[in-house]
Amino acid sequence: MNLIEIPDKEIKLQSPEHWDEMTQEQVFFCLKKVLMATAGLISVAAARTLCMYQVLEIKRDWRTVAWERIQSADRVMEKNANVYLLSEKLFGFLFLEKKGNFEANYNTVINHFPELKAGDTILYGPASLFGDLTLGEFRAAKEEMDEYFESKEEESLNRFIACLYRPKRKYLESEKESRDWDGKVQEQFNRARITDHAQLTSLIGPVHKMAVLLWFTHTIQYVQKEDLMIGGRKVNFSILFPEGESGAAKGSGFTGILYAIAEKGIFGNIEASDRAGFFDVFLFLYDKEIENIRAKAKARATQLKKGKR
Repeated sequence: MNLIEIPDKEIKLQSPEHWDEMTQEQVFFCLKKVLMATAGLISVAAARTLCMYQVLEIKRDWRTVAWERIQSADRVMEKNANVYLLSEKLFGFLFLEKKGNFEANYNTVINHFPELKAGDTILYGPASLFGDLTLGEFRAAKEEMDEYFESKEEESLNRFIACLYRPKRKYLESEKESRDWDGKVQEQFNRARITDHAQLTSLIGPVHKMAVLLWFTHTIQYVQKEDLMIGGRKVNFSILFPEGESGAAKGSGFTGILYAIAEKGIFGNIEASDRAGFFDVFLFLYDKEIENIRAKAKARATQLKKGKR
């Protein structure tokens, strides 16, 4: 958090430095303004200023309006310039500038919207950082997401979200008593139900839809590049994703991964493997890759040793 102090008025305010330091309501408000700006409906400066006023709870009342009316144009301009500079400093993180164009910089792995309302139905989504995703959910979501980026069709976006968000289980209380309960409130993932659930996700508002899409894409990039602590282990999956192969591990698609691990029987047959946890599968792939790297290093060392004789 940034601490803002105005000594003359004995005011102290805390301003977030990242989306993750905002409340859910603040995230929604700011993301909405950011998306409006990237769509050209308002300026980037206006979006930053509105977000600053909202998050810091700065109110424009009749006194503010009256002050502006009695001040000179230069004084008002100076005040507006100060507001612009302050909003740029405090809320510049909301945007990412690329070659003069501004994009939403929703760079978070936290799912700020774990529950979404679709008409009268509550849909339940995944945990932050893909914590409870299965391989099957991830594979289907990525396929639908790629289709959306290709087609830009709203139906593809709805289907993508339907892979992640589903209604509560009908027999949740009894299933909680079962040894096989996976800990999820939502219905078990079933590819055959994507179309049905997409009818529900079509009722979700556009800001929430984009929040899910931006969160998912950023989390994929994060998992591919950053250090992660999983079960007390520090791992980095970047060795599974060489430069230029961001969509698949070692160039093979996720469907190929599914068949490979199913063939080895690590998690069971194809259906059981698809229900395996996303990180369980990637930890297995990671360990295998580490073994391969060590084996190759040992083989090279042996060859060098023989060459020196």
